[in-house]
Amino acid sequence: MKRINLFFVIAMGIVAMIGCAGGSEPFDPSVVIPPVGTTFGISPIPGQSIGTAPGNSAVFPITVTKLLLNPPQASRAEGDVTLSITGVPAGFTASFSVNPVTPTFEGALSQLTVSVDDAQGIPSRSLPPTEFTLTISGSDGHNTRSVQTTLTVNQTTTFVIDPVADQTVDLGQIAEFPVTVREVAGPGSSRATGPVTISVLNLDSDLRSEITVNPVTPTPGGATTIVRIETAPDDSAHQRTRGQSQTQYTITFQGSDGNRNQTRTAVLTVISGS
Repeated sequence: MKRINLFFVIAMGIVAMIGCAGGSEPFDPSVVIPPVGTTFGISPIPGQSIGTAPGNSAVFPITVTKLLLNPPQASRAEGDVTLSITGVPAGFTASFSVNPVTPTFEGALSQLTVSVDDAQGIPSRSLPPTEFTLTISGSDGHNTRSVQTTLTVNQTTTFVIDPVADQTVDLGQIAEFPVTVREVAGPGSSRATGPVTISVLNLDSDLRSEITVNPVTPTPGGATTIVRIETAPDDSAHQRTRGQSQTQYTITFQGSDGNRNQTRTAVLTVISGS
């Protein structure tokens, strides 16, 4: 009899333990808790501005975030996100600091850098700033997400002096050198700030110079001034060149806008008498 009572007490205790573990709701094996899926998103990217001088760059911050999906969708995130870009204008290059990116719930960061490579073909500064739409896309092999931002190109120009033609004159005459200054945008340029002052460097003592228009305001079509070189402005020059059939001088023309200088050379040949 004592053995039966002992078995009864143990059985009741086991039943009580099962009841406590199960709580008030009975276990239902037909209820399935759905899994939580994930995907990714790319945060909005603010627009940036850039000048056209080579070496300039604009940096766009990119944040790729892991997102929850409940219920899960068929296109769930599977891994790293590869970034790409379209809409980069000619003369510019684009690169990502991190690519591919592993999304996190806090947001994984990369940077898009757009740099001036070759500014040929960029409109002159007489035009308003030009705005380009850039599309940044990310793909994990299953999903593709895209966002758009803007790149505003502020025109940057400089000047160049066209080649100057050589001249030949008789001793005592005046040689006229047309010097043409153009407004351009291109490699190696800095921003032009205004008119260009023309000067003649290291002119020989036998010669004397005069510039008709100075300074010159560059235009895309070219603005021209005339540099006049007087040969043998005094009798001493006649004496030094006597007996020579001709004398050649290298004339150096310089233009300066206050930020940048450029020089051109031309040869002046002076034909002397006997």
